Amino acid sequence: RIKQIKTNKKEAVTSERKKRAEHLKPSSSGDEAKVIPFNAVEADDQEDYSLPTYVPELFQDPPEKDES
Repeated sequence: RIKQIKTNKKEAVTSERKKRAEHLKPSSSGDEAKVIPFNAVEADDQEDYSLPTYVPELFQDPPEKDES
């Protein structure tokens, strides 16, 4: 009797999984949505992420003040 309950439960689980799998399959209509980014950038206007040019004044010590 317990063996029959286990087999019935297995069959119920497999049939439930099959139903879920059929429900989750994507439709094969072939229509795809066109994605438009919010901040569309032209191919020529790509941002340059290279390091900025070296500015020597930026890394110099400030001039010392005379205390006279």
